[in-house]
Amino acid sequence: MGAGALRAQPCSKFENPSPQGSWVNVNSGVGFANTNLLDGSQCATLYDQSGGSYFENSVDFRWLGEQFRGQCLCFDYYVKNDGYPSSSVAIKPTIYVSMGSQYIYFEATASITEGSPWVHVCAPIELATGATLPGNADGQWKMPAGYTINDFNNILISSQKIFFIVDVAGSSYQTEEISVDNVCVEQCSSGPLPCSTFNDQLPGNWTPILSVLSYGTNLLDSSPCATLDDAAGGSFFSNGTDYNNLATNYLHKCLCFDYNVSDDGLSGSVAINPRIYLGLGSQYIWFEAYTTVTEGTQWVHVCAPIELSSGGSLPSNADGQWMMPTGYTLADFDNIISNCDQVFFIVDVAGSSAIAETISVDNICVVECSTPIRCNSGFRLETSTNTDPLAYPIPPSYMANVFLNFNNPGSTYTVDWGDGSPVTSPFVSHIYPGPGSYIVCVTEYQNEVAVCKTCMSFCFGQAYSVYLPGNGSDDGGQPDGKSQGTSTGLLGLPENFHEGAFEVYPNPSKDHVELKLNLTKKARVSIKVVDLLGKIVAEIPEKGYDAGVQNVKILTENLPSGVYNIQINVSGQQSSIKLSVIK
Repeated sequence: MGAGALRAQPCSKFENPSPQGSWVNVNSGVGFANTNLLDGSQCATLYDQSGGSYFENSVDFRWLGEQFRGQCLCFDYYVKNDGYPSSSVAIKPTIYVSMGSQYIYFEATASITEGSPWVHVCAPIELATGATLPGNADGQWKMPAGYTINDFNNILISSQKIFFIVDVAGSSYQTEEISVDNVCVEQCSSGPLPCSTFNDQLPGNWTPILSVLSYGTNLLDSSPCATLDDAAGGSFFSNGTDYNNLATNYLHKCLCFDYNVSDDGLSGSVAINPRIYLGLGSQYIWFEAYTTVTEGTQWVHVCAPIELSSGGSLPSNADGQWMMPTGYTLADFDNIISNCDQVFFIVDVAGSSAIAETISVDNICVVECSTPIRCNSGFRLETSTNTDPLAYPIPPSYMANVFLNFNNPGSTYTVDWGDGSPVTSPFVSHIYPGPGSYIVCVTEYQNEVAVCKTCMSFCFGQAYSVYLPGNGSDDGGQPDGKSQGTSTGLLGLPENFHEGAFEVYPNPSKDHVELKLNLTKKARVSIKVVDLLGKIVAEIPEKGYDAGVQNVKILTENLPSGVYNIQINVSGQQSSIKLSVIK
């Protein structure tokens, strides 16, 4: 056989120091400075130069059907520019396999458009049976007209090359730009992804060790959760069935969980980093969230990337970092994450000297890593005015500052102050020309792509009133004590909203949210839910609402997990609030 001895699974991650490896760019430019937003790693970006452009590898992926039958050929894919000058087209991510001049291709089911989030696609390396070509939930193998089933099987078994077509718009255009990453042969995920929700208030394959299990409420989605009380120190909550061989089965996905501490066993003020542990025999590793929680604070949602170590470092993302005990090697880490025989949480967060800890966990699930989970353009707006009447005739000043709620590593942010001035970065004080209503917008960019935008409307009132000579002033124009300073308007709220004018609960949401409006007077209100690309995914048409508290139900059961903006228009004035949907 031409294939020779079985070999290790080929995998192209396009990492330094030799990112291109055995890949050849044909009629295209290639760069490695951009980022794969699925895992934060370096990727290959291809630029069409003359039409008919390709990115091919004729070394690493030969004899696919003979060497790796029963496994999957997977890749990450992104389109930055589809080449069409005036409209956006739907593109199905496709990978090609060839033998000589013959070729077959796997086409993804899902279509993406220019600027859409990255996608991860896996093609089953299977021979055709009967008259049907192989396929799976991700897509379908296809072949040109006139090919036979035997042709398909022969090309897959004796494959000489795999390639991506850069010229996605056709040879008449030369501006296409695509990115690919993690082109790897790996084990196919079989069956549903493991997920523990505790909605039936049963432990499933989870076992409390030296701890007492009960069920409470996850305030992120209002569903039941598992609550663990430390009973004797050194307590755990362990699952030795559902998540075994994690990276072997679910490489490039994420292991996510919701976490809360209701009793830290000490003073109630200890900062705790949520952790999830993987064990293999007596060895273990853990993923530690960057964010900290204290007793009684809000629930948090954490996602750990299921990745092997690379470039001398452990995997990480915007949520946190994989860690291992001192003395462990990167090979130890890869072995544990690939072959783990248990997943567990430590209940005894304060140490064995205290036995009063209580933690809650929920939605412990392997999921597709999603860019929107990491998307964050939320901010806090602080304003100030010069309200000192004695400053007259110096004109009043109106100043605003933007503070990000969270700064995603690798992202850049811009602030549009809403007064026609140039955009700036956050953390820069901005002086407004005078009183009035303004809309401030913060946009987050990842890899030069705008991934989310949040806007807030507010108004400055007149900073102070002055009595000029003949109007109450007896000292040449200086105020006489009758001047009345006025405060700024409510931040982020139209003028006919009460303070705390709207709130959304639960947030994050699973099936629906309740939007509470608090109106000072009768108003026309319309509500839209938009995704990060500005597409309207849900809408409540404009209607009249009476003054006072109004509750509006918005269904989210058909929305995929991600981050959205609820846009609320009240009598022509718009505000927005960020909504997370977690399934």
